[in-house]
Amino acid sequence: MSNTRTIFQLNSQPTWFENISLRPRGTILATRLDVPEVWEIDPEKSTGSKILRVLPDDIPNPALTGICCLKPDVFAVAAGSFDMLGGAKSKPGSWSIWVADLAGEQAKVTKIADMPEIGMINGIATWDENTALITDCLYGKVYKLSVATGSYNVTLEDDTFTIPADAPFQVGLNGIKVHRFAEQTYVYYTTTSRFCVYRVPVTQQVQAEGPIETLAPGLVADDFALARDGTMYVCTNISNMVVRIPATGGKAVLVAGEAKAFDVAGSTACVFGEDEGVLYISTSGANAVPVDGKTEPAKIVEVRLS
Repeated sequence: MSNTRTIFQLNSQPTWFENISLRPRGTILATRLDVPEVWEIDPEKSTGSKILRVLPDDIPNPALTGICCLKPDVFAVAAGSFDMLGGAKSKPGSWSIWVADLAGEQAKVTKIADMPEIGMINGIATWDENTALITDCLYGKVYKLSVATGSYNVTLEDDTFTIPADAPFQVGLNGIKVHRFAEQTYVYYTTTSRFCVYRVPVTQQVQAEGPIETLAPGLVADDFALARDGTMYVCTNISNMVVRIPATGGKAVLVAGEAKAFDVAGSTACVFGEDEGVLYISTSGANAVPVDGKTEPAKIVEVRLS
């Protein structure tokens, strides 16, 4: 599509950018699922480089998944063992949350908590600068984690988080975001194996306080970005598209990509730039489901929205 532009692409295969965030200076941070690295991409210069390696070298199949910005230039990052080539399998019990502090001259990475109860951390979201919400995409729970103390507890559970018995793949609860409207705070989330996008109203203690709403069925939904008005921009990974969904639900409208094209093939996550005038998308290189039998190196794509 004419509104898309590849701003950076890795030079080897198989590679996978899993999640994405933005630094205050406008550069992009992307986590990798194939290696435990955070890369920084400059959208103006179309350059990228590794800035962090999170896990020690002796961890088997080390991988990074979710990333969220807690406060300016301080990010929570999820890490664990994921065998991307050997059947795309997570190692339950291997997952942890780290904080990457990029505010000083030298980047610092600190482990906050091991989370052995978790099957696989997928998306993570900022609740406030001291609290992150953590999804377990295998066992279907949302945890609330204090980054100050490392303590955590299950804060949300529902059948819509879980993987159905007849699911074609083992990825349940996936992306998660928090949106505060004037009258109500919501947690938005995707459950990939249920092909749905949802939201639930929550209290200030991150407890459900109303019925779950199905916003858009029929999507292989991965992670997403939320605009200030609550509009969702959802990556669909194996469907090779990004779609837009109204804040209160409705028909998904195509924003970028198509089923048999590499424009945003394997779109995994997205983040706004330039005051919501542009969307940056991370991709998996179509490694989950190749396009006509073909894959490509992971990349970051820019989509102009205005």
